[in-house]
Amino acid sequence: MMKIYNRICFGIVFALGVSVTAFAKTDLKEVALQEAMAQVYPLSPAQIKDIKKIGKENEKANFDELEEPVSRDIPVNVLPSQMKEPTLIRLSGQGITSLQFKSLDGEIWPVEQYNIANSNQVDVMASKNNRILMLKAKQSYFDSTMVVILKGLDTPITLRLVNWQSQWDYAVFLRIQAYQNKAKAQERSAPKAAPDYLMALLGGVPPQGAKRLLVKGDKDTSAWVYGGKMLLLTQATLLSPQYQAKMDDKNYHSTTHAYELPSVTPIVYLSKAGRQIKLEITADSKEA
Repeated sequence: MMKIYNRICFGIVFALGVSVTAFAKTDLKEVALQEAMAQVYPLSPAQIKDIKKIGKENEKANFDELEEPVSRDIPVNVLPSQMKEPTLIRLSGQGITSLQFKSLDGEIWPVEQYNIANSNQVDVMASKNNRILMLKAKQSYFDSTMVVILKGLDTPITLRLVNWQSQWDYAVFLRIQAYQNKAKAQERSAPKAAPDYLMALLGGVPPQGAKRLLVKGDKDTSAWVYGGKMLLLTQATLLSPQYQAKMDDKNYHSTTHAYELPSVTPIVYLSKAGRQIKLEITADSKEA
């Protein structure tokens, strides 16, 4: 009887031992699995969602801080007596700035050579025909200079390049105050005797057959096209382009100017009360 009892007890103990061993092995596997999962996926699904949410918010904040893109027309003097500080060009690391040079008669002036003070700060690429320069900032918060030599023009064009302003120039049209064709330059740059119709224009009477042009930028300035030339009547001083003939009418309060320009140009710069004014001139179907 005692032997039977002992066998039963032994069987129970053995069964319990096997169960404990099996349970221990299963528990160890579960622990190992959890450790492996923790190494492969250290973050919980909730934490991953939180990180993605923060990432989207940061990305949106970066886009909110993008500089405002601006297109500009800038007159550039090439006479040493009129040259002042370098023309400011505002770059961005988030976009490309294109530069195009134009002569007084509106023709694109190709680039012959360029050199930048710190090439590690700016990427520069010229178009195949050298009619456009494309610039992109490689660093933030820099101030550098770039010298451009135009084909056939001995005077170097110096530009100041910066990348620390709230706006950036995505397209800049640099209007060089000179003609590419030297013969045309001599013909057009020499002032001529003022024709009689400029005197009549000062009295508010344009020549017969002149067609009025639309002028945007100064309500006190009027323009006409006459015989392929442009006539300008204004109380401001003409800065660009260069005129062929001029007549003034001075009185106690102000001076009125009548200008004759070699051809119609869409962009005119004036000086009025100490500030520069940009005029945009377009055709109108009305006759004067």
